[in-house]
Amino acid sequence: MFRCSLRGLGALLSFLLPVALSTVRGEENLTIESIQKVWQQRTGHIHSVSAEWSCNRYVPAGGFSDIQAARNQRSRLEAKINKKEPPTLETYVPSKDYQTTTASSLRLAPGKIRYEYLAPGWSEKDKSVKCFQYVCVFSNGSARSLHLDGSSLTNYPDALVRPADNHPDMFDGALRPLTLTLFPNETKRQPYLITAFAVVRQFNMNGSATVEIARDAGKGAREIIWLDEGRGLVPVKLLHTLNGQSRFEAVVAHAPHPACGWAPQTWTLKEFQRDGSLLQSSTCTVNSIQVNESIPESAFELAFPSGTVVSESKGGKPAFSLITEDGNARPLSLEDMDKPYEELVQDRRSSRLTTMLGLAGLSLALLLLLAFFWHRKRSTRDS
Repeated sequence: MFRCSLRGLGALLSFLLPVALSTVRGEENLTIESIQKVWQQRTGHIHSVSAEWSCNRYVPAGGFSDIQAARNQRSRLEAKINKKEPPTLETYVPSKDYQTTTASSLRLAPGKIRYEYLAPGWSEKDKSVKCFQYVCVFSNGSARSLHLDGSSLTNYPDALVRPADNHPDMFDGALRPLTLTLFPNETKRQPYLITAFAVVRQFNMNGSATVEIARDAGKGAREIIWLDEGRGLVPVKLLHTLNGQSRFEAVVAHAPHPACGWAPQTWTLKEFQRDGSLLQSSTCTVNSIQVNESIPESAFELAFPSGTVVSESKGGKPAFSLITEDGNARPLSLEDMDKPYEELVQDRRSSRLTTMLGLAGLSLALLLLLAFFWHRKRSTRDS
């Protein structure tokens, strides 16, 4: 997982000793400014990261009910706007416990991020839980995302292209332990506005000096972070509450890393519904973390496969297209978007067939014309 040479071990110890001596005692009154200085010493030299991890996910029966309720509300609103009958959606989903193990990866370079994962979700088309493959690339002020095998309401590849100031998934729960540990001072790479936090208390947790920082995020929301003073103030617990009730929790375990002192090794995530019941839980285990190693530019490119329906923001207005077999984008109208996917694909095949028949007809006409001139020339020569 982490390869460390003798030279790397020496560098690690030279970093850890001053940090440990200044923080493990827990004697000084820490401030957000002093915390950020320790972070800068530990992570200021990190430029790029490649990480891969496995994730054991568990969804209890009824875990997606809150999400489904929101989807029902949105579907009813859309139906009302379009003057259509609202679809009938399941309300208690899934009907039984669901568990699966998936893989995720992160590639992060200055101004660029690529995030890939498989995650369970309720498929309205299949009426069951399925794992959706997702990839999103942020580069040069643009975000390109792809649901390779469909999303919760589709069973075909769909993509979104839009301008963005940052990676649209930087708030994803599975990324928070990684990005907050490796880029704590960079709001473009991790989701917490640390300068808005305040030190709440310093205490001892299982023999380790720990500091709690927190901020009120408005409308009853509160973000709480526990930091391990003896390990360069790495985050060991993240907690989000709404009106005093837990909505998200992450518990993080770290391992020594030669490039940055400490890096996440495992983390357990829990998400809760509004009534406090479990929505889903995940246990993530790192397979590899590489720091400051070269990442090819191709890692931040994302081509959409044939058959993908693409939504793109152009001048503040949505534009739609279908990726054809030759890799080109065929524009779709709003009327096209109301058609079933199978009809869109059939239209594409019909258009392709029409083109092929047209070319075949043209080729046949040319052959007949050539045959006519050849026959006429031969008849003239014979006479």
